[in-house]
Amino acid sequence: MALLYRLAYTSVRFLATWIGLVATSALIGYVMNMYVQYVLTKFDSSKPAPLMGKLDQSLNLRKTVIISSYYKSGADTIGDILGNRPDTFYSIEPLLSIGLSRYVSDSENVCNNIRLHCVKSWSASNSMKIVTDLIKCSENEIFEHYNLRWDHGGTVWQKYRDCLNDNMNPKELCHRYLGHQCQTAKNRVMRLDRLSLQVLGSYMKKYDNMTVVHVFRDPRGIINEYIKGDKLSYKSLPTRIADYAKGLCKRMAEDFTEGVKLTELYPKRFKMMLYEDFKLEMLTVARPLFRFIGYQITNHDVTAIDSLQGKRPGLGSKSLKDFNAALNSDMDRYDILNTFPIDSVPILLNPFAWRREIKEEHVKIIDSKCTEVYKSLGYNTYNTYKEMRSLKDVPSYGRGGIYPF
Repeated sequence: MALLYRLAYTSVRFLATWIGLVATSALIGYVMNMYVQYVLTKFDSSKPAPLMGKLDQSLNLRKTVIISSYYKSGADTIGDILGNRPDTFYSIEPLLSIGLSRYVSDSENVCNNIRLHCVKSWSASNSMKIVTDLIKCSENEIFEHYNLRWDHGGTVWQKYRDCLNDNMNPKELCHRYLGHQCQTAKNRVMRLDRLSLQVLGSYMKKYDNMTVVHVFRDPRGIINEYIKGDKLSYKSLPTRIADYAKGLCKRMAEDFTEGVKLTELYPKRFKMMLYEDFKLEMLTVARPLFRFIGYQITNHDVTAIDSLQGKRPGLGSKSLKDFNAALNSDMDRYDILNTFPIDSVPILLNPFAWRREIKEEHVKIIDSKCTEVYKSLGYNTYNTYKEMRSLKDVPSYGRGGIYPF
């Protein structure tokens, strides 16, 4: 009898302890959920804060726009205009960690523009996973270390940084905040310099909601930015320029070939353009660019473009309306820019300012590696150094090439 009593007493104590633990766990869970609500609302009061749990994957059907290009191509300008809209989640250069001169050529290989070789590397598959995670807005720790340029990522990334810097906030909550912003944003924009168009083509095949705009720039302009930034000077500069020009123009030629195929496969989702077209007359090119990717241009966008471009260049005796009409016609760019002079563009705003900055010996080196790329893209070549420096009298575009939108 005493044994039965002790067993019953022990069972009651165990049950009471178990109920107490369950109640305590429930209370802790409730407090944590309330804290998550508080933290997320603290960083963005404009959207309801989600509770802990899986992210809503049904929202992954929202459109993702990728602006792809090359380091020092100037495409950041386009990305910033599209990415810093109030309704947009903007990811800029998520693959920066693989190196300034490296890019993923396919699912297994990473290539180096300067050292002129490609190697099998885990970085290739890892880089593709990072991009996939961003497309899907997956909650993971890539968010903490990949975005190194907070000033270009918009207010969402700045608030995320503030969240991480606050020791009172667990990192999981900050990741949760960022994933929520990615999922609930009306639009998503990603800037990528380190994926080949072959790789991006595989993404386009997989994701019907992806639009890609690939931006080319005259390789002489890109390499001139490298030279000015002292990125090539730790080895014999002429040798370094030759190596980089060969690697860059090889990649550009491959991307152009792949881009022609993608244009035929996805005419409503893939487009190639020249940075110089956009820089010379931003608003004129921005309107059809926005239409192509399915955005409606707003006063916010116009203000952002005007602030970046400053005073718009004069168009001689012709009106802006006539200029826009010419761009929308079949008129050759070479003829357009002879009819509508651009020499009034301030030199600091002119994307062809490199023509007055780069040294003659450097141009000769680049030309020896890139002439075919000039022809494919529609950039001019020059018979003499003096001719190249004459921005006013000699056009920067040749015939053919890629046309504005």
